[in-house]
Amino acid sequence: MSCWEVKDYLGELTDISAYKEEEILPLCRSCIKEIESKLKPDADRKDFRVVAAAAGLAYYKLALKKSSMESEAGITSFKAGDVSIEQENKTVEDFLDRAKDFYDKKAADIIPLCKDDSFAFNQIKVM
Repeated sequence: MSCWEVKDYLGELTDISAYKEEEILPLCRSCIKEIESKLKPDADRKDFRVVAAAAGLAYYKLALKKSSMESEAGITSFKAGDVSIEQENKTVEDFLDRAKDFYDKKAADIIPLCKDDSFAFNQIKVM
């Protein structure tokens, strides 16, 4: 798996033309590292589900970045005399929700490839 594969998949999910390659490639690289850190040592890192999960994570991180930038700079209401205009910031929230849902689905797809770091008590006797 390479950051170029993740970048290509990310380009299918959202428009990345507004970003420079110097911004997108490090994001893709960090998402690959984050996903690979969860994988079993013998897991196939070239499995397309891993690429999809890394791209889903990059998509979600871009959505977070976009939502924070738009919520800081966005004007949500304007009033001039008797005329007032209010704008809902719903589209940014919807975009963020869709990105989160997509990442969750792709992360669920790689569960069989991931390490089991859970902890459980199987049988406890109380005396």
